[in-house]
Amino acid sequence: THTHTMAQIRTSKRHHGIDANLLSLKWGIGLEKARNTIKYTTQMNVRSALLPLTRRYRTDLLSQRLKRLTTRFYTDTMFSKIGPSLRGNTCTQIFTDGNGAVFAYPMKSKSQAGDKLLSLIQQVGIPNELHRDGAPEMAGNSKFNRICNEYRIKSTYTEPHSPWQNRCENIIGVLSKKLKARRARRRIPKCVWDYHIVWEAQIHTRTVHRNNHTPLEALTGDTIDISEWIEFEFYDLVLYWDDRDGDSRPSIGRWLGPSHHIGSALCYYILTEKATVLSRTSVQHITAEEFETTEMKARVTAYHESLDKHIDATSEYVSEESGDDFVKDDETVPIGYEPDADIT
Repeated sequence: THTHTMAQIRTSKRHHGIDANLLSLKWGIGLEKARNTIKYTTQMNVRSALLPLTRRYRTDLLSQRLKRLTTRFYTDTMFSKIGPSLRGNTCTQIFTDGNGAVFAYPMKSKSQAGDKLLSLIQQVGIPNELHRDGAPEMAGNSKFNRICNEYRIKSTYTEPHSPWQNRCENIIGVLSKKLKARRARRRIPKCVWDYHIVWEAQIHTRTVHRNNHTPLEALTGDTIDISEWIEFEFYDLVLYWDDRDGDSRPSIGRWLGPSHHIGSALCYYILTEKATVLSRTSVQHITAEEFETTEMKARVTAYHESLDKHIDATSEYVSEESGDDFVKDDETVPIGYEPDADIT
């Protein structure tokens, strides 16, 4: 029998609202950082509800803007050592401004680096300059290079065998530590690592680390709204409305982060009992009172038993595991090297 720990915040409320103490716990940041993050961002789309889910929430739309960013970006690829994800991803293209803003784009192959640069341009903006190594998928007549030329992005490169000249090295180390620590604490299956790395990058970019600004605000000049990230922690056990089978009650799932490409604002990825991922807007916490009922405990047990049948049981994290979950195929940073960017 597979045991699933329930290390999750439980309250009497179906939506947690804006609370610095809860945000500190969900994001894994200090209370002062949580207070500053709430103070210097907006939360204009936070939901509230008193009653259980009985129907779908109304949906709405948010628009996105494309802008030119007057800053230098850095990029590099990190590879999974814990196997491919449910979506078949094996690596992630990381972009950072070197000052705390970081964007993660999982890939099936490193040859997709050009596609992910285009995603960054469409979702964040056009970097003024892009610093990287001489990897073949980002050099010559590659799609990556063609996109740089098309959008007039200045290309600069690290010296051979000198990966420490790329500030991506710092942020990849930060993300790797966050991923491993949360995965051990939450017992997160390895096969959803790609959803997890995107979420860790998103909250790091939206956390006030210094100077009363989030890294994303410092990058774009816009006050950042964190409504989509304030409600749940990654891999929270949730109730979601799903009438695929004509069921009149909400289903149980695991929360895998905001879904920006399907649905509307406040739409989330949900891991089902069959190890499939859906995008749903009607999502709530299981309250502490509900979780103590015999019926809910039985439903939660049934969910995990079904999930175990569809994913490898060894996919769950074991706290005694050692080594890194992700690796780069560059040389190691020289002993005594001190980075010039303090990314925390």
